[in-house]
Amino acid sequence: MTKSTRGNLSLWTGLVLLTVFAVIAVIGPHVAPYSPQLEKPLVFKGAEPITAPSPPDDDHWFGKDQRGRDVLSLMLYGLRHTLVFVAIVSLLRVSLGGWIGVWMGMKKERENFVKPIKDNRNNLFSLTGLFGSIPAIILLIILLSIPVKIFSYWILVLLQGTVLVLFGLSPVATTIAEQTRELKNRLSVMVSKVMGATRGWLVRKHILPMLKENFIILFVQDMILVLNVLGQLSLLKIFLGGTEVKMYDNIRIEYYSKSFEWVGLMGQNKQWVIAYPYLIWIPLAAYFLLLLSFFLISKGLEEGYRQIYNKHPHI
Repeated sequence: MTKSTRGNLSLWTGLVLLTVFAVIAVIGPHVAPYSPQLEKPLVFKGAEPITAPSPPDDDHWFGKDQRGRDVLSLMLYGLRHTLVFVAIVSLLRVSLGGWIGVWMGMKKERENFVKPIKDNRNNLFSLTGLFGSIPAIILLIILLSIPVKIFSYWILVLLQGTVLVLFGLSPVATTIAEQTRELKNRLSVMVSKVMGATRGWLVRKHILPMLKENFIILFVQDMILVLNVLGQLSLLKIFLGGTEVKMYDNIRIEYYSKSFEWVGLMGQNKQWVIAYPYLIWIPLAAYFLLLLSFFLISKGLEEGYRQIYNKHPHI
């Protein structure tokens, strides 16, 4: 730990928050007051019937949802799915995209992976133009909304994670490629190249050590992006691990998250935001704190590395 990071308030605040979330994710299922499968849509307090959803009380600190499930228990079970999925997807996106970006940046000539179908500057039917004009979230919605009832929970999580990883490779690769092109023109790298260093040696000894801070910051920032994508998908009832569909009175259809991850809890309860705002605001507040922890860590790392390089500009 450097002196620049020891006094970094943003970094330490973010790390403390994230540590608290990580501990809760580990012990949450063991300390949850109720099982997530326990449903009590109707209870009696004395002679008075109380139907779900119901607001927070002494027995249910965060209230109960429309199926009579304890919201606190759902959040304690769902946090580990949220954190683990986001961390793994972001790690794969940054790792694979980073290696692709380094390879692109080290090439002698700047080339794209996808070339136009015809060598014509005015050709509008290039593959990059065709797909680049479509927002990524629209393509994700189309791919992830395909009926997947034949898949089990974990297979579906794997498929969803794979799609999110593939869609996140390009931005990471482009960013790392640009940084690699700048770094390979540094004097130390050029001297090593003149002395006969191979491309692999340059990458191992020069490029990757100089990019390690960028990889860490990109990883933290990418977790924020993945969380935001999950939130956008949940608004359209596309939940991590699949969507449970229930019909009531042959009229009303409700959609529920199978994994209880936090953005899914917000998405499945959005129609209750006026009548029962706690169903939205409690998970939203926790989700905001999780996002805040990642943001503070990212900001703290950037400030710490900036101070280091300002003191030692030759690094």
